[in-house]
Amino acid sequence: MQFKRRLPSITALQAFESAARLGSFTLASEELHLAQSAISRQVRGLEEYLGAGLFDLIRQRIVLTQTGQIFLEEVRPVLASLSASCARVSAHADGVQLIEMATLPTFCSRWLIPRLPDYYAKNRRALISFTSKFDPFDFDAEPFDLAIHFGKPDWPDATMCHLFDEHMVAVCSPAFKQEHQIRSDKDLAAAPLLHMSLRRAAWLDWCEQLSLPTENAVCGRMYDQFSMLTEAAAAGLGAALIPDLFIEEELRTGKLVIASQSVLESDSGYYLAIPEHRPTPPAVEALRDWLIAEAASSAKARMPAAD
Repeated sequence: MQFKRRLPSITALQAFESAARLGSFTLASEELHLAQSAISRQVRGLEEYLGAGLFDLIRQRIVLTQTGQIFLEEVRPVLASLSASCARVSAHADGVQLIEMATLPTFCSRWLIPRLPDYYAKNRRALISFTSKFDPFDFDAEPFDLAIHFGKPDWPDATMCHLFDEHMVAVCSPAFKQEHQIRSDKDLAAAPLLHMSLRRAAWLDWCEQLSLPTENAVCGRMYDQFSMLTEAAAAGLGAALIPDLFIEEELRTGKLVIASQSVLESDSGYYLAIPEHRPTPPAVEALRDWLIAEAASSAKARMPAAD
């Protein structure tokens, strides 16, 4: 006879995960809409079930034990997978094809979302659920059907579909260009420059490839998102190097103008990653084909001429 060990309740696992993530039973109770005493009771019951402590109380603050940290890493993907499975089955029951997509936030907001009306017009029964992810992950441990990746086509156990290479263009507001009398690359290199924190060397590389002075290339205001950098440049705070695919609307409307025809090429690119050892649903295949076609189309439409 096969004996099945009784599993802890989903409520207990959710209480533990929420408390661990938020570092507080009180915040977990607010998130899950349960009394704080109920959260404490669920966690205590889970600790009794496991025979191990999950939290220590240090200076009136709960801190994960080593066992708690290990358990959290095991529980998170299980809860995420279960949530995705419920959503997928519910959507399927309504005749909807749910697609779970991991994506880079700026890529999603600046390039993908503006194009979604066309996708949904062609795929009326599809529904894409987006989650922000910056680094490659294990598709076997995460509930995603596909992901957007920036870098090299080296995602383990994934089929990589190239979307486009990255071209960083120098842009600024029309008023900034006029105020600083930017008529050449040398003029631009001497103007106030804006920087992306994860691409600190971008202006330095741009200047070096043109054999221009680099003293000013490491100075200026810093931003940690391309969306912030775009708004700062449009506000006239400086010139910025930004991937052209993120500023299509600003260039079209004239909020930003090309400050130089010299483009900084990246040795990395944008790729679509799809699990290699998992059947690809027709809805995911359709999304893949649409993304590749849209990437090719938008690549042809970019790179407007300098003023």
